[in-house]
Amino acid sequence: MPTHSLDRLAARDLSPLGALESMQALLRSIDVDRAHEAMPLMPLMPLMPLATISVTEDMATSMRLHALGFTSIYHHETLALGLAPEDLGTMLTQRLRWAQGTMQVLLRENPLLQRGLSLPQRLMYFSTMWSYPSGYAALVYFAAPVVFLCFGILPVTTIALEFFLRFLPFMVANQILFIISSHGISTWRGQQ
Repeated sequence: MPTHSLDRLAARDLSPLGALESMQALLRSIDVDRAHEAMPLMPLMPLMPLATISVTEDMATSMRLHALGFTSIYHHETLALGLAPEDLGTMLTQRLRWAQGTMQVLLRENPLLQRGLSLPQRLMYFSTMWSYPSGYAALVYFAAPVVFLCFGILPVTTIALEFFLRFLPFMVANQILFIISSHGISTWRGQQ
């Protein structure tokens, strides 16, 4: 179609081509994207802040955002509700997926090596990730009394003084860390 024919069609009031500009203005007014207001994150970090490397994308994304300098705040209102597993098998499957996802993040983006994270943030993320493999120690704790009662093998061979010389500094340091990290909130129930 020649250009002058398009101009004549656009000049008419009922023409679809003439309504195109007003339709674009209407779409811009209801646009919720607001790309001009968004803070560009990609130039700030070589990795995309929204993590897609594992099923624990929420934890990995928050770690990346903290590394960019963002801060977290506690919001006391319920914003979303979710479903919990209804039986033991489903719960174990969910926990296994979380553990696998957390190990993926630990191996690919070790928080101890992340630029931009403060030392407390590095330790917090690492302790979150380390909590899964550290559960194997519980197996030793549960098995030790059974092994001793059945086979007479002691889990620790030492005298009481040597044991307490090593145990007491650990307990004192543990309590001090509980006091520091809780900011005055009682942690007794959690320690039990």
